[in-house]
Amino acid sequence: MSGKEVLIAIIGAVIITGGLSVVTLPLVFPNIATDQDEITTTSVILQSLYQETDASASIYDHSTTFTDVPESTLSITIAENSSLRAEFTSPYVLGIRQEFAAGSHLFFNISLEISGVGNRQTSIKYYEAVALNSWREYGGTIYIVYQIDNLPAGTYVIKVQWVSRTDVPGDNYLTLSLLPNHPRMRSLIVQEITG
Repeated sequence: MSGKEVLIAIIGAVIITGGLSVVTLPLVFPNIATDQDEITTTSVILQSLYQETDASASIYDHSTTFTDVPESTLSITIAENSSLRAEFTSPYVLGIRQEFAAGSHLFFNISLEISGVGNRQTSIKYYEAVALNSWREYGGTIYIVYQIDNLPAGTYVIKVQWVSRTDVPGDNYLTLSLLPNHPRMRSLIVQEITG
C-alpha cells in the first residue's frame, strides 16, 4: 500500500467509526446526554486568595475572649450568587505546664469565620486525671473548611479567631506554626466559586 492509500484507509475508518458511534452509543448507554439542556455545568473557581506564614502565634488559657489569629485574615469581593470556600490549616503545639491540676480540663476553640455569614469551629482539648510532675507538649494539625453557597454580591472578610474556654493553673498555651521537625506553615485559602 502506498502512503496515499493508507491515509484514505485511516480517514475512512474514522468516518465509519464516528458514524457507528452516533448510532450505537445511545443503544449501549441509554442515559447518555443527547440534548445540550441535559448537560450539567460544573463549578468554576473565579478567584482564589492565599495567605501563608511560618510566624508562630500563641494563646494562653487565661485568654477567655475571642481574638484574631495574627496573619490569618483575608477580604474578598464576589459576584451575586457565588459560593465562598474558606480553608485554614496549621500545625500546632499544645503546652501543658506542670502546675496543671489533676482533674482539670484545657479547652481551646478555633473558629474560621466569614463575616456576616457564620463560622465553622474546631477545638483542642486536654484532660489529665492525675497531677503532672513535668511540663508536656503535644502536637498536631488543625484543618477547618467552610463553604457557603448563593451569597449576595459584596465584600466578605474571612478570618481565624481563637479563645480559651478554660483558665486552669499554669501558663498553658496553644501555639500555631511551631511543630519541631515538621512543616511550620499555616495557611488560609479563600475561593469564589460559581456553578
